[in-house]
Amino acid sequence: MAHLLSRASFRFLYREDEGTLGRAAWWTAVAPPALTLFVMATIWLAIMPAGARDLARDGFFDARSVATYAYLLLFAFATLIGFVMIYNVTAKRLRDRGRPPALAGLLPFALFFDGAMRWLAGRADGAITPAMLWTLDVLTLAVVIWTLIECGVKKGRSA
Repeated sequence: MAHLLSRASFRFLYREDEGTLGRAAWWTAVAPPALTLFVMATIWLAIMPAGARDLARDGFFDARSVATYAYLLLFAFATLIGFVMIYNVTAKRLRDRGRPPALAGLLPFALFFDGAMRWLAGRADGAITPAMLWTLDVLTLAVVIWTLIECGVKKGRSA
């Protein structure tokens, strides 16, 4: 594992989508960005505001809101970088499986779309129903499971 995540292999794993990876290498390479994003998402779920702020009740400047949205900016940047890393590793694995590497974009798209709809639902005054969110969650979970099975369980040319 240390060799796979060394400085020399970092460019190949995370900055290029060319090449192939085996199952074990995919798990080892996808774990650091995925775990980092999972921890950051958990923190965001704990601190995110429930809805829009009422400026008639709250002051215009609120230190907690500033800190919350500063974390959101950091989280958004880390999410973009992390999903690029996961895309590149997954594209290599899908190529090894004989699948189109472009399917690696399905996972980040599904997660971004689900997150965006959840964010919007709290601010859209009922325009996005709980049933819509539940359906979107089920579809996103299906994409996550498909990716894990396709890349982490099934054999490819490299094992």
